[in-house]
Amino acid sequence: MPPAAQAAPSAVLFCVECGQELPGPGEECLACPQLDARRRAVVARYSGQVAELRAIDTAENAQALQDAAGRARALVTPVQATVKTAEAAVISAVTAEQDAADRFRGALAHLRKVTRAEERARRDQAGPEKLTEALMRRRAAADVAEEVRQAAVQAARVREAADQARDQHLARLAVLEDEAVAAERAAASPPERVPVSVWTALLASPLHVLMQPDLGAEGRTLVAAQIANLAKLAGVAEELRAEGRAAHEAELADRTRRPAFVQPPGGGNAGVVPNPLHPSTPQQFHPPGVRP
Repeated sequence: MPPAAQAAPSAVLFCVECGQELPGPGEECLACPQLDARRRAVVARYSGQVAELRAIDTAENAQALQDAAGRARALVTPVQATVKTAEAAVISAVTAEQDAADRFRGALAHLRKVTRAEERARRDQAGPEKLTEALMRRRAAADVAEEVRQAAVQAARVREAADQARDQHLARLAVLEDEAVAAERAAASPPERVPVSVWTALLASPLHVLMQPDLGAEGRTLVAAQIANLAKLAGVAEELRAEGRAAHEAELADRTRRPAFVQPPGGGNAGVVPNPLHPSTPQQFHPPGVRP
């Protein structure tokens, strides 16, 4: 294996040309033919290009983390303003509730006063005019007290609603703050190894990409699609499909490779019967003398 090709940081233990395990880190691949100086220079340039592609992946991932942190922090600012508005609404509601409560206490005190005056008028057997006046004053005071009581109840409900709205905004703000802090911490310490990007998976050699330790499911899917296209270009796609069909037919023909059989027992219902020759079938279902 050419020393320049071994410079790729993700292929120190495996050959990037054939995939064979190297005798040791940095040693030459025994399965690959030795390259001349010109070809070795080409491999060195390509290995450097793969390293550049992976560096771009790392830089883009770090920038994506920075962008995510900025978006998370941007969500906090408007909610902070909403919390301030909600807190101001609570202060106003508390003041209104206290004023309403004070008016209600004053109305109750006035009602008690005129009630005692009416009771004295009845006790002293006051004249009709004085008794009528005392009665009308007591009834009017009672109506006013009820009206003020309802206003106080409404003021209390408004204050409770303001408290709930403020608490909801504070809870939302706490969640957004936690998310923003987590995003900022992730952006401050981006990972050294990141999944292979779409561009790297498509531009680099499939073998080089498959040797990446952090390829990921999406990268493998992209490499598989690239290999399928290469098979078409090489004219071996039909051969590969034919081999797959032959292997599938052989599996169907080999009774020992089928874990179960589907048999119609009658009545329109299909039944699944375990294959006694399959290794996954429990031992008690194997016929005597037949063990996988």
